[in-house]
Amino acid sequence: MKGRRIILVVFSAMLLIVAALAWVSYVGQGIAYGDLFGVSGREADLAELGRRALRSLWIAASLEALAVGLITWVVSDPDRSVWGRLVISSGVALFVDVCTYAVVRGM
Repeated sequence: MKGRRIILVVFSAMLLIVAALAWVSYVGQGIAYGDLFGVSGREADLAELGRRALRSLWIAASLEALAVGLITWVVSDPDRSVWGRLVISSGVALFVDVCTYAVVRGM
């Protein structure tokens, strides 16, 4: 049982690292978009940058939610039913994901 918990925590850490890289990609795409905005003849580039930024945002938010859900699963009470743990970990993951999305999109 202890080995599985360690594997889940390591996997969650790797997911958080990939999510952080996706957040950096999202910010980089936004900077590039802002640099090209208003330049005539670059509309296709702006559309591509917008698509890439939304894809990076989706990847980052999804991986972050999965990592938070896994960590919550590991630290929750093992005597609780599987469905109870699943509901708790999904709820915490959704809450963290919505809060992060609201902070990032609100900036």
